Amino acid sequence: INDYTAITLNQSGTINMNGVSDTVGSLASAAIYGAIVAIPGSPTANLVAGIPLVNGSVNLGTGGATLTIGANNTSTSFGGVISGTGASNLVKIGIGVQTLTNASTYTGSTTITHGGITLGYNNALPTTTALTVNSPTALAATTGGFYLAGFSQTVASLSGNGTIALGTSTGGYLTFGDSNNTSFDGIIGGTLLSTEG
Repeated sequence: INDYTAITLNQSGTINMNGVSDTVGSLASAAIYGAIVAIPGSPTANLVAGIPLVNGSVNLGTGGATLTIGANNTSTSFGGVISGTGASNLVKIGIGVQTLTNASTYTGSTTITHGGITLGYNNALPTTTALTVNSPTALAATTGGFYLAGFSQTVASLSGNGTIALGTSTGGYLTFGDSNNTSFDGIIGGTLLSTEG
């Protein structure tokens, strides 16, 4: 795949990387559910608000592949699942923001080098991932670093020197800490912070 190719997956779309590392320009899901339901006595509400809908999948394979996203500097949203075993990793580059709206299951690390990752679902990153945040961004902005947007995330460990914004709504817990020693020298802002370990 060309490093700057924009990848958009529909509900049944799948990329199988077979353990081979690759860089893509951006990763997105095609809009599949846009229905509005009218609730008697209430304003209209999005039918799928808060419900995880799998919209495409990326299987990194068993060989410890790394998926690097963001090379074309665009902001996109991906509602699918990124999976993989054997220390499969996710790396975010470029100045755009990658929003993740489903729970991924890859077994390796997550590194935010540039731009940002925004959560659109609780534990959109694997709870066993080692998270490194190096993207420097003002906490008031949602255009970089790691932005929980009021959702909660558990990770195995936290390191780096970037910015993390928890969000201001209820929720927004960041839980981290395993038996490994790590150092985070960045900035964490927001209303709630939980640590373990």
